[in-house]
Amino acid sequence: MNEELDDLLHAVDGAAPPDFEAQVMRRIASLPLPQRPARWSTLAQRLAFAAAVALGASQVVTFIFGLWAVTAAADA
Repeated sequence: MNEELDDLLHAVDGAAPPDFEAQVMRRIASLPLPQRPARWSTLAQRLAFAAAVALGASQVVTFIFGLWAVTAAADA
């Protein structure tokens, strides 16, 4: 494969520093807590999802109607 990448992977010691867990936990603790989305944002997401579901359902119904129309025309 890529020998440069293989050489690099073999040259790097795969062990994490001894205080790696403490560093990660300090970083996580310093991050702000996630904020709850605004009510209008949640409502807009639900409305968009409902519109997508309705559009998808109409596409399925249209496809089934198309299949029915083709088979009905073939039988006639």
